[in-house]
Amino acid sequence: EKDLGVAFPFTGRKRSTTVYGLALLHGMNEMLGVSTRVGSKEWRWGYMPHVVRTVEALANSEEKALVAACRFCVDHVYSSMRFVKHDGTEVGLKEAMEAPKDPTRTFGTQVVEGEIDGLGSWRDVSVQYEGQAWSKDALEKLVSAWATAGRIDRSAVESVKFFNSLDKIDLKNTYFLLLGATSEMGPLDFLLELGANVLAVARPDSKNKKKWERLRKMAKGSRGKLICPTLNGNPGADLLTQTPEIAAWVTSVVPANSQLVVCNYAYMDGGDFVRVTAAMDAITRQVAAKHHTNKLTLATVDTPSHAHVVPNVCKSFSEQYFQSVPTYQRFLNKIGVLKPNCFKTTRNGLLADGLVAMQGPNYALAKLIQRSRSILAHSSGIKVSSTIGPPTATDSVLHAPGVGDALKQMYRFKPFAYYRVHTVKPLLFMLLINDLLNPASKANPNNGEILSFLTENAWDGGVWSGAFLHRSVGKIAFAHHVVEKYATHAAVVAVLVGLVAMRTMIW
Repeated sequence: EKDLGVAFPFTGRKRSTTVYGLALLHGMNEMLGVSTRVGSKEWRWGYMPHVVRTVEALANSEEKALVAACRFCVDHVYSSMRFVKHDGTEVGLKEAMEAPKDPTRTFGTQVVEGEIDGLGSWRDVSVQYEGQAWSKDALEKLVSAWATAGRIDRSAVESVKFFNSLDKIDLKNTYFLLLGATSEMGPLDFLLELGANVLAVARPDSKNKKKWERLRKMAKGSRGKLICPTLNGNPGADLLTQTPEIAAWVTSVVPANSQLVVCNYAYMDGGDFVRVTAAMDAITRQVAAKHHTNKLTLATVDTPSHAHVVPNVCKSFSEQYFQSVPTYQRFLNKIGVLKPNCFKTTRNGLLADGLVAMQGPNYALAKLIQRSRSILAHSSGIKVSSTIGPPTATDSVLHAPGVGDALKQMYRFKPFAYYRVHTVKPLLFMLLINDLLNPASKANPNNGEILSFLTENAWDGGVWSGAFLHRSVGKIAFAHHVVEKYATHAAVVAVLVGLVAMRTMIW
């Protein structure tokens, strides 16, 4: 059952994510003229320099070669991933997406209309931070302070100003396809509040999770319209197992001449993240082929924990912060525990390495696939909103063993900062609206260098601007947590030992 739907191809008797990842990187590297030197045994914990090598090769390439490598990436995924049908038969993902659809598995549509009239504005969205709501001038000053500290690109200040200038935001004729509609960081509630038509793709209700009734109530109390796929009267669709049917449903529901924003927001752990990324990309491919290019926008949220071309100011920040690190951090740097942040100059900008081993190679591959689609689409004249989101204390992060504990100690490594969902989610939405409505945004094709749309508004949370390589500080941050957690216990033990020793001396 785990292999049902989008699946990795077999290598021998098993579906190997390692072999697949190596083949994808090797193919991209071959097109870019660089070698791949990695064996499968070292892949799980040794993948990072090889991913950096591929991204560096992309960054060093002329536009034609760069776009060709990105096209190879998404085409390889489309043609090589497999699809296991409900009857157990297996075909290629491409074949499954392009074959005639089974009428017994065709989705119906449920529409929930909002009961509030009028248009929304900037007043409908505020950012919660440190116990208070921030908007308008106060929010602009807050984001400016983060930019001054090296936690967000300065362009984000102008994007927030643009959002704050919108006394009326009219999204009534815009359709948003949310793939992963109930994502913790997704903009579903804001879109409905501002009157958008939201095609919500999320799994059907299970025994333990009843979300669709909550979504219906949310929609009724909004200005927007919630549009859901249904099967046998039940709302919901599974991106992994109903991929072809979802694509067909979307194209049947969205008018061809309407503004459509395709949002790839679904996340799953491990190899399943590559699977769901392949599914979302296959849907995006099918929908884009049947929609007018100038009325289509792709949207995704990228991570700073990858290899990226970054704003040049990040290197200056890093050097400044390195000069003022505490003595113990300087010592750890001298003995090789804390490694300095490193940057490489490439044809298309400054390359930074923000990869973290714990996230794993599948996460890195999925993000590379998404970024390849973004670059390919943008180069072909499609508007693309691809914003870097900062380290965020989502439920999945906080419940991961050790990760949340380390994250809470990362403030010791300036300018690193992590944020709560109620801070990140609304601000990312403001940046999305800026990309959609601001003619000056680099999300618009031909508004800058080929990779500039990826760094505009980048909110890295200090990952790229810190004194030390991001992955080298995690263990030290966790050590801080351990010391703090057990310091009180150690002190009590020391006192008890001292009392026993004194008692022994007295007697």
